[in-house]
This record gives sequence, C-alpha cells and structure tokens, in this order.
Amino acid sequence: MSVIQKIRDKGAWILFSFIALALIAFIMQDSSLRRGNPFGNNTLGTVNGQGITREDYQAKYNYFDAMSRQSGQQMPHGMMSEQTWNYLVQQSLLNQEVKKTGITITSDEMGDVLFGDNPPQWIQQQFTDPKTGVFDVNQARQQFAQLKKRMDDPRVQTAYREYLQPNLEQTQLQTLYQKYSALLTESVYVPKWLAQKTSADNSTIAKASFVYVPYSSVSDSAVKVSDDDINAYVKKHEKQFKRDEETRTISYVSFSEAPTAADSAAVRSSVEELKQGFAATNDVKSFVTSKSSGQPYTGAYVTKK
Repeated sequence: MSVIQKIRDKGAWILFSFIALALIAFIMQDSSLRRGNPFGNNTLGTVNGQGITREDYQAKYNYFDAMSRQSGQQMPHGMMSEQTWNYLVQQSLLNQEVKKTGITITSDEMGDVLFGDNPPQWIQQQFTDPKTGVFDVNQARQQFAQLKKRMDDPRVQTAYREYLQPNLEQTQLQTLYQKYSALLTESVYVPKWLAQKTSADNSTIAKASFVYVPYSSVSDSAVKVSDDDINAYVKKHEKQFKRDEETRTISYVSFSEAPTAADSAAVRSSVEELKQGFAATNDVKSFVTSKSSGQPYTGAYVTKK
C-alpha cells in the first residue's frame, strides 16, 4: 500500500506539471496569433525584397475597419483583409518606384494639398460648418498648428497615432501616385509625322468587294483529308499547336438528384399510410419504435425551436 501511495503522490505532481505546461503553451499560442509569434518570423510577405510586418498589417486593418464603421458600411472580414493587403502591396510598390525617380512632396506642397481648393475628404468632414456647409480652411490651419505644439501630450499622441497619422499617410500616398501618374503620362511622346499619318489613316475612305464562302456550304463527304495531310499541316504550323501546359478533355454524364413526380407521389402515399396507422394505434411507443430507423422513442415535450 505504501508503494501505491507514493505513486499516487508523485503522479499528482506529474499530472499538475503537464496541465501547467499545456496552459502555458495555449497562452503562448494565443499571444503569437494576436501579436505575432515571438519565436518566428514577423514578416507576412515581401514585395521585391521589402517586407510587410504583422504590425503594419494590423495597424492598417484597424484603420480601414474604423473608417468603414464610421461610414456605416461595415465590410466582411475577408474583404477587409484583402483590401488591407492590396493597399500595403500597392504602397510598397509605389514607394519603391517613387524612390527610383526621386519624386518627393515638400512641406509647401503638402500644405496646398491639405488646405488648398480641394482638400481631402477627411479634413472637409472635420472642418465644415454643418449650418452653412462651408469648409473653414483657417480653422483647419489653426487646429493643425495647435496639434504640433501639443505633441508632448499623451492624448494628442494617441489621437495622432490612431487617426491623424493614417489619414496623412493615405493623403501623401495618393499625392505621390498622382505625381507619378502625371510623370508617366507626360513622358509619352508622339512624333508629328505619326500623328499626321494616324489622322490620315482614320480619315481615309476605301471601297472593297469580297465574296463570302462559308465552310458549311461544302459537304464533309466532298472533301477527303488523310492522316498524312493532317500530319503535314501540323508539322508546318507546329508553333500553333504548342502548349505551355498539358490539357485534358473530360466527358461526363450528369444525373439529377431532384425527385420526379412519381417519387413525390410515392413518398406522399407512404406518409398517408403512416398517418392512418398512427391515428388508429393505442400504443404510440411501439408504433413509433417499429417505424423508426434507429432513433429511440421519447415522450418528452419539446419547444417549437
């Protein structure tokens, strides 16, 4: 008995250790899913060697989610995730191309974008008088100036990090995209001779006559094609029949599972027979048990749900 008691005592500590390890592993797994695995790679993907981290993705996801909630058009999680990822990829590609071309946005340009004739929508919403519907650019400038002076305030830092900074980044990205698109558009050059030729070709009028003889007008029995003819044609036009990937032709037969009129009539007749027998029986339990497919009879009352 003393040996068994020792095994029980030690077994309890071993069992307790296993439970503690399982709980720690569960907490670590949950933490890694929410904040990124501390023992793994924190990069979700790369765009031309430039990484996209979990923190970048989660911060941008939260921003888009908050914007959609404010607009009253909450998007599903899958659509929101796809939009977030596409935005980060687009941002990474644009930043790489902009860096190659040397395009930048100066502080004066950014001021014109934020407080010019066509300010971003998020600034217009914040500084438009609800009574008059007029955008107050002076109030917007004053508020931004005050925010710069109060950046040491933790509340201002939180507001800047969660709302102002994402909107500014979004506006800056759109401005860079517009400048980059304008650069590509203005770099396209059409010579004068090509423009004149294109105009002349488009204005030229010609008359043509043709005869249409469809293949269907010739009977298949009137033309005999041998295997040698086919092989010679394929060999002559070999490039037309090359495929980068193998193809397959599949033939199949479809059988509908929908019941026929006879099937529905047979089921209805069977139910009517069960109904008559159920109405006439005095032993409900035995009747249900004999007709059941294995589900035991129960006489308990259940709710409609």
